[in-house]
Amino acid sequence: MKSRLEEGPMCTAAEEKFLCDLVASYEASVGRPFPVGLQQEQHLGSRLMGADIGLLAHDAADDPHFVFANAAAAAAFGYAPDEMIGMPSRYSAAPGADRDARAGLFSRLSRLGFVEGYSGRRVRKDGSTFWIEDATIWNVVDAPGRRIGQAALLPLRDVRTAGR
Repeated sequence: MKSRLEEGPMCTAAEEKFLCDLVASYEASVGRPFPVGLQQEQHLGSRLMGADIGLLAHDAADDPHFVFANAAAAAAFGYAPDEMIGMPSRYSAAPGADRDARAGLFSRLSRLGFVEGYSGRRVRKDGSTFWIEDATIWNVVDAPGRRIGQAALLPLRDVRTAGR
């Protein structure tokens, strides 16, 4: 089955290659269409930036750094999108987060390529914390199948304040 990205010219710009891989990886891993409408004649980055669901992605480095944060996700973390780019993704996780739960998450990601229903405490720019609920996290792979990052969809309607 071809992904929506293989059927049209939507992802022809070289600067959108990572985002094309991100969407294709979601569809291949999760087995359903990406939940942000992509059929419109708009650059993929612009369409994802304006989506009403949070979307974050980081690279595959040993100490991963964010390479994409849309406006909804960045606002939940108290940043402008460009402030998050290049920031180590570990800065977004609350200190003292349950290490066993995180280990289980990464184990499932390794086995399955994606995890749905993830919940966890995160940190805003001002140091306050909040909960994300029912997030989907997946490995981003390129055409040859190399893992080039990870991404997360955050249904931000469920964000709850967790206090400091």
